[in-house]
Amino acid sequence: MCSNARRMGLVAAAALLAARALTGDEPSAARRPEPASEADIKVAFLLNFARFVKWPAQATRKDDPIVVGVADLEPLRGPLSQLEKSTVLGRPFRVRHCRGTNDVAGCHILLINIAEEAARKAMLDSVRNKPVLTVGEAEEFLADGGIIRFVLRGDRVRLQISRPAATAAGLELSARLLEVAEKVVNER
Repeated sequence: MCSNARRMGLVAAAALLAARALTGDEPSAARRPEPASEADIKVAFLLNFARFVKWPAQATRKDDPIVVGVADLEPLRGPLSQLEKSTVLGRPFRVRHCRGTNDVAGCHILLINIAEEAARKAMLDSVRNKPVLTVGEAEEFLADGGIIRFVLRGDRVRLQISRPAATAAGLELSARLLEVAEKVVNER
């Protein structure tokens, strides 16, 4: 079992890698940290999304936790437990396993990793035009109304972003987030 210091070190390393992915910086081979897993990097991105997305005032209160809903929790179970130990702007994270559309109420970020197309679309439809940042991996994710898509290019996690879906949800994406995206869709 890992100590808390080791766990926080892994989260810090994943956050560093995600930050470097956002800025494009590469560490030298001599300083390269222990490689983080794909799951660690994705969770670090979720942490950073909370920094680079602005929710409407009525969708969130200053002291409330940032609720991350996850459909298909298993691949990210360990790294997500570390997310719950983090804060952004003084707000803690809470992770909720969403087994269906009834579980998504109150989520700020919704990670949808459902392979079955009809279930994935139903989950997206349940939060359409609501202030929920939807994140997924399916090839059709943006076309189906998702906001941010994770794409794996070699050993790097990249982002694709739908501005119209973000606007429809009432979310404001920072220019820094848009700049690091591999692709930004500006029209539906």
